[in-house]
Amino acid sequence: MPLETTPELWNASPFLYLTTKGLRLLSGYGISLSTLPDPLVNRKALIIEDDAVSRHLLKTTLAKEGWEVIEAIDGQTGLDLMEEHRAAVVICDLHIPVLNGFHVCRRIRENPQFAKTRIIVTTISRYTGDNRTALDSGADAYLTKPVNIPALLSLLPDSPGHEPNREFRSRMVTRSPFASQSTMVKFWGVRGSIPVPGPTTVRYGGNTTCIEVRVGEDLFIVDAGTGIRGLGQDIMKNKRSEPLEINLFITHTHWDHIQGLPFFTPAYVTPNQVNIYGFSGAVQSLRHTVLEQMKSVYFPVNPSDLAIVSFHELKQTHFVIGDAKIRTFFTNHPGICIAYRFETPRGDIVCLADHEVNETQYRHTKGTSEDDLLYAREQDRKIEEFARGADILIADAQFDATEYPGRVGWGHSCIDDIVKFAHRAEVGRLVFTHHAPEHSDDKLDSMLLNARKLAEEMGSTLTIDAAVEGAAYVLEKGE
Repeated sequence: MPLETTPELWNASPFLYLTTKGLRLLSGYGISLSTLPDPLVNRKALIIEDDAVSRHLLKTTLAKEGWEVIEAIDGQTGLDLMEEHRAAVVICDLHIPVLNGFHVCRRIRENPQFAKTRIIVTTISRYTGDNRTALDSGADAYLTKPVNIPALLSLLPDSPGHEPNREFRSRMVTRSPFASQSTMVKFWGVRGSIPVPGPTTVRYGGNTTCIEVRVGEDLFIVDAGTGIRGLGQDIMKNKRSEPLEINLFITHTHWDHIQGLPFFTPAYVTPNQVNIYGFSGAVQSLRHTVLEQMKSVYFPVNPSDLAIVSFHELKQTHFVIGDAKIRTFFTNHPGICIAYRFETPRGDIVCLADHEVNETQYRHTKGTSEDDLLYAREQDRKIEEFARGADILIADAQFDATEYPGRVGWGHSCIDDIVKFAHRAEVGRLVFTHHAPEHSDDKLDSMLLNARKLAEEMGSTLTIDAAVEGAAYVLEKGE
């Protein structure tokens, strides 16, 4: 879908994008609307936003302009309210629970009754790919946070006067008599982007992301990069006679986080059951994306050969499986990407998947204002609270400080930022991961040494390790 912008617009609001659906750029602040054809017939505005502060700001702003405001804190509720109220304008955040903003846009556009509804996406994401996907999904405009109020008001239409909400039910596993045993985390894949086996990656490992978490007898796996192949072999070698139940959590469906699943042996052995959890992606469902790679054009084994594999598209941000309380948080990465926190009787583990520290990204982005930086810091504070006090924080630190400026907007952090993040969040141990393919063992040795030196200079008690394939950590903190 073509975009229409001018240098004046770029200077006024660097991350405002407009489609050509009746919108024109004029003088003054830099943007305004031409007369719209087929004016809408009401002044109802639907705000879909899970952040209370942002929602209040939008509601107050629209109410002052004479709009009747309806509010929703998740995507599905927003769609339900849209069916009821038929709002003239929808202002929707991309990273909302139950049903993300991309899917909300598509669902609204699929209904011919809402053909004239204006959809304005608001988001912290400054990734060009997310902008393109949102517009392709049916959004009319894309505003980055903190929202520029004059820009927002100029996008409101000048006019007068689905499926049922299905709550996700957590699968409750019967409590094991061994549930009070230690919590363990083990690394099976530590690389980002692409596997890199070879003589320069022997010590840290060359497989892409896969992390094993054991809570008593319950098995949780985070991501299915190529490392899951070795994990599957280990599971089968040590399995007991009874069927296995395996919980696989996908942070996001980028290739390096799902490419190993077709090689995960336990998934082919009946009557094992593999439960795959994750949020719906920006474009396709979790199931569709994961199984797409097993089509005959890509892979010789058909998905029908899998044993019992069930997909659970998450609708809630927290739930319970066995003795583990699991919470989720959207990270700053292109598309939909999730961090997981496993709260267990013996300690807490946070897996901070692909993530770019917001303030650092904003500081390296042309045109960023002080208000933008304040907003970015607030977003960083929220995810720091999500990780607060964790015994182990596993975090993406793909670059060092010299590499990062040339990779701004890739959705990954530099090691210095992650050390500071972990220190502020008061975690016990930081294990940095998602190592860049070009980083040799010697390079990672150097990054680890510098990270520990930085922590020492900060007066931090933080313990820092680089993720190593085969390395395991056991938590034995008392309940």
